[in-house]
This record gives sequence, structure tokens and C-alpha cells, in this order.
Amino acid sequence: MRFLANGKPTVEVCRGHRAVRVFIDGKLHLRLDREKLRGFQSWYAGHRPAHTFTIEFYLSDAAPVECQYDREDLWSDIVTKIDEALGA
Repeated sequence: MRFLANGKPTVEVCRGHRAVRVFIDGKLHLRLDREKLRGFQSWYAGHRPAHTFTIEFYLSDAAPVECQYDREDLWSDIVTKIDEALGA
């Protein structure tokens, strides 16, 4: 993963007609079918400095999709931008 001068990866979330796509530094990280997406939740666990930051997506036809991150800034950006893209 490439980082900018400030050490922070760039996150972009695109909401299309059929899917929500999450890009990290311009590379596709995650694609979720909007019709099947029922919701998501996020949390962190562990003790500093070894926190694990998790986002779990719930789909109508599959087991939950769990993404784990070791960087709070990346996790926070993804959660915020997905929330904005879905209009929540």
C-alpha cells in the first residue's frame, strides 16, 4: 500500500447504480452489491498499540463480510465515506 507524505492512505467510495466500491490509493479494495447490502457495523477491539479495527457488512444472500484494519485513520475514513455514500 502506498502512502502520501503525511503517511495516510487515500480512500474513495463510489456509489454506482448497482454497487458501492471502496478504493484505497486508487486500487479496488471492496465491491458491495447495493441490492444485497442490508447494513454494516464497525468496532475496534484490543489494547493499544495492537487495536484491531473491524467493519462487518451484512448481505441478503451471503455470510457477513468482515474487513479488519490495523490503522484507525484508514478504518475511520472508510466507515465515514461509506456512510456518506449510502445516505445514512
